[in-house]
Amino acid sequence: MFKRLKHSLLILFVVLSSVVGLAGATVNSGEINQEQAIESLTGRFDAIIACGECQKLTVTDIQLCPPASRIVNVIRIPVIDSRTIFPGKVLINAHVLKIIFYRDIAGNSRIRITCIPVDCCIEVPGALPSDTIAFENIAVEFSEEELRQNGRILHEKMCVRVNVSIQRRFNGIPSCPLIP
Repeated sequence: MFKRLKHSLLILFVVLSSVVGLAGATVNSGEINQEQAIESLTGRFDAIIACGECQKLTVTDIQLCPPASRIVNVIRIPVIDSRTIFPGKVLINAHVLKIIFYRDIAGNSRIRITCIPVDCCIEVPGALPSDTIAFENIAVEFSEEELRQNGRILHEKMCVRVNVSIQRRFNGIPSCPLIP
């Protein structure tokens, strides 16, 4: 068991040092041995322990007043408003700001602004409330719009993906970090 942990930590060290130069080491083949890798992890360090993602499909009818004759463009700006870490889960509250450019039935240019809520609960095995978010991302994967009711309603389906990774602070070499 200890040999597997040492081997896992060596791999972790090689990845970390190649990305951020951990402990000033440069990693070229054969330049760092297992003892040096373990020795550099004796202090305090943050490590990613788990990650997760969710996809959320929203179906929304947006009222257009005055009614639209055609949609010119729709800009979507996804935003994560808050995140809360629970044991084994992360709750994400987000929204997509939508800016709709359209021509009304009289031919005038119009802009409609709305927010579409996107909330999800992401399974993140081993997460604890004392952990922190290492990475988060929100993106609109696809969307489709259709004018309905003689241009008074913009019917939209939108798929949003949210990714998070959780990090934990360690003081020296830990036992298995996923056991709460």
